[in-house]
Amino acid sequence: MLNSYKTTDFIPFSIESEQLGWLRKEFATRLHSLQLETKQKVFTFEWPQCSEDGSSFMPGNVGLHENLLSDHPQLHDRSAAVNDMVSSAFNKPPALLLERGCVPYFGVAAYGVHVNVLVREERGTSVWIAKRALTKATYPGKLDQCVAGGQPQGLSLTENVVKECEEEAGIPQQVAATARPVGAVSYMYATNKGLSPKTLFCYDLEVPRDFVPRALDGEVDSFQKMPIEEAMRSVADQVDMWKPNSALVMIDLAIRHGILNGDEPNYLEILSLLRRKVSCKAKHARKKKAATFVTKIILQCFNITMLK
Repeated sequence: MLNSYKTTDFIPFSIESEQLGWLRKEFATRLHSLQLETKQKVFTFEWPQCSEDGSSFMPGNVGLHENLLSDHPQLHDRSAAVNDMVSSAFNKPPALLLERGCVPYFGVAAYGVHVNVLVREERGTSVWIAKRALTKATYPGKLDQCVAGGQPQGLSLTENVVKECEEEAGIPQQVAATARPVGAVSYMYATNKGLSPKTLFCYDLEVPRDFVPRALDGEVDSFQKMPIEEAMRSVADQVDMWKPNSALVMIDLAIRHGILNGDEPNYLEILSLLRRKVSCKAKHARKKKAATFVTKIILQCFNITMLK
């Protein structure tokens, strides 16, 4: 469930005293065992504990071994097969480059872009909705924004929007470039792998009435156009048909168009849930050092498939 989690189930993950994420205690224990088995110096472990008088609790910490700091000579002998940049906040210098498949296990902040593709018609404004391909590894067959994707390293948000529009819906670059940023939706939730803090940057893109999206990358089964009111009713009445975070973006669109307003009994609660503060900080986070170095994690010796 979105925005439903207990930080007591997790151990902070830090680099040079700056917390970047959370690890499930079970995963941290397995990681520690694998490190002992392989005799690799990758992580350091401090386990949760109470003070002797029971007056305070320290959540523990999992960090990187000094052998993996960016200024250590052994770094140059290690693989660069990494994908996602990890930092304490968006647009801050990265403290870590992490293989994308490992991201869910480390509870680090992730980002994406979601584009509402809109059509102004005589009866009002309609929105193109995508049905995810049945072959998708996550949420197959669920309803989604017409265009959505993760935010990769090396691209600006605008560049990523243009790329995703072309790949996922066949939207020409010159049209996609007119997408208008309208804010962000943020949330956290717990999975079997770990804690997932996410921020989705939202965009509105108006297209001509005769435009029909085309699935070019095989990630979409079909598209359908419906009035925003109808799409919102679908979220309200059949939320299980939607990819969970895409339902949040749809609710945000309905609010901005006045379809969901202050007459809704839970209006203020809904507003707060759409803008949940995404934080990777523990209440007992240790003092931050002045310098943060770019670090590369190598996890080939820790086969993540063994940890599922």
